Amino acid sequence: MPAPPRVEGLLPAEVLLDEPEAGRRWDRTLVVSGGVLGLIVFFCFLGPLFLPVPDPSAINLNAIRAAPSLGHLFGTGSDGEDLLSQILYGGRDSLEIAILSVMIGATVGCLFGFVSGIKGGIIDTVLMRCVDVLLAFPALILALAVVTYVGRSSWDLTIALSFFSVPAYGRYSRALAVGLRNREFVVNARLAGARSGHLIWRHILPNAMPTLLTFGFLAMGFQIVALAGLSFLGLGLAPPTPSWGGMITAGEAYLSTAPQMVLVPVVFLLATVVSVNLFGDALRQRMRA
Repeated sequence: MPAPPRVEGLLPAEVLLDEPEAGRRWDRTLVVSGGVLGLIVFFCFLGPLFLPVPDPSAINLNAIRAAPSLGHLFGTGSDGEDLLSQILYGGRDSLEIAILSVMIGATVGCLFGFVSGIKGGIIDTVLMRCVDVLLAFPALILALAVVTYVGRSSWDLTIALSFFSVPAYGRYSRALAVGLRNREFVVNARLAGARSGHLIWRHILPNAMPTLLTFGFLAMGFQIVALAGLSFLGLGLAPPTPSWGGMITAGEAYLSTAPQMVLVPVVFLLATVVSVNLFGDALRQRMRA
């Protein structure tokens, strides 16, 4: 049987049939990943309020490296610390640092990018060269240098990790501003005498916000991994403050005798990063539909 004739300007029938299914697939991904991420956030921030967990740094010499049980659902660490308690408190600190670092990096990066995209000319060149300077340094090396110099508190790590987001948001927001500055509503506002700050605040930012928000979820997943990497290298939150990366480092020596010390934080770290990335990607796909 000969193939049906193609009609110019129309999509093939199979593409039209696949679009609803693709939309439903992304909807399912959005719901599942959002549900997993919501549960993790809920238990990390509110779990210690209603779950009978001890202090995460409490030492129990009678239950050193104990296997999971009713008293310790995830087992205990090398000094008898309850792993469930450390997971909850460590996850809360990891999420707080990741969210704040992305917000700081996004604010600084978007300020550079929006001003650069709206102004153009020499201002665009100078601001983008500043962003290029940050891009020239490996982000993890830069974070290691900042943490080594300023310290290992939550705020110090937040500032250090914010350097990861500034260049990416600077480039990304500039591209969005360049794409929007010639739109009719921006041109009309400029002709009416609106200044650059007004254009950015009232016209560029509201239209770019959905895209920047989805990009922020992807950046947050990267920040969580970067924080775990710093902790694994011994430059994360200083003990006795728990962190997922620090738990992995502490349990590395006991992997054969007490695997739960490594497996539990790895599972939670993996679930958090995967759900954040899938949620951000699914949100981006649905906004493009």
